[in-house]
Amino acid sequence: MQQNDSTALKLKSIREDAKVSVREMARRSGMPASSYAHYENPNRFKDDYLPLKVAQVFAEALRDEGVGDDVLALAGVDGNSLPPSDTPQVVNAGEGPQNGERLIAVYNVAASAGAGMIAETEELAAYSLAFPPNYLSKLTRSEPANLSIISVKGDSMEPTLHDDDLVMLDFSKRDPNFDGLFVLRFGETLHVKRITRSAKRGHIKIISDNRNIYPPEDMPQDDVEIIGKVVWKGGKV
Repeated sequence: MQQNDSTALKLKSIREDAKVSVREMARRSGMPASSYAHYENPNRFKDDYLPLKVAQVFAEALRDEGVGDDVLALAGVDGNSLPPSDTPQVVNAGEGPQNGERLIAVYNVAASAGAGMIAETEELAAYSLAFPPNYLSKLTRSEPANLSIISVKGDSMEPTLHDDDLVMLDFSKRDPNFDGLFVLRFGETLHVKRITRSAKRGHIKIISDNRNIYPPEDMPQDDVEIIGKVVWKGGKV
């Protein structure tokens, strides 16, 4: 098996080496053969990792063949460790991941969802959040070095974002033609907003989700710096 084989081909190789047929593997996993075959088809299953819950089912199905840990590795999990949940875990500054997670730094920086906050961009990371690699790959293909987490202040993006929510930024996505939420800088002030094209030449439209209080506004594109796209949010229950 080549190192650059897809996850689908690696799963197929593990099953074949264990001398278990597709039909038997599907039976043990409690699913139709066609559903299981999806995960071995590189033209249909293109993720870099197996979903953790799926990997755990397949690992149990091959437990007697002694290759369960090999299957768990396809989800980015060390079989000798407790598998991480999809909920990111807090990791204090200076500590490392416990189960092969990807650490994303959380900074003492706030982006306004209201009247505007001045960002102290030189703040060091307060702590990190540990994301299982299979979960993080569903959010973005970017490397962790291109990702950071900051907080949100204000109510202009309600009900999408609330005061004190956390958002993960992907700094590699700064094209205004991307859909979604962005963190923007007007002067020295950070805002989290939606953006779209403006009818005015050389302008972009800045949109708040709480439009009853914060109407859209057109701003000169040269006055707006796109910091990064929002690819994840987390908040209080």
